[in-house]
Amino acid sequence: MSGRGPDVLTNIDGLKPLVRDEESS
Repeated sequence: MSGRGPDVLTNIDGLKPLVRDEESS
């Protein structure tokens, strides 16, 4: 999964909580 930076920006559109949860893991 190479793209943690850009992936978060794309997911922040409607997956802000989801991305945050994965990063916290």
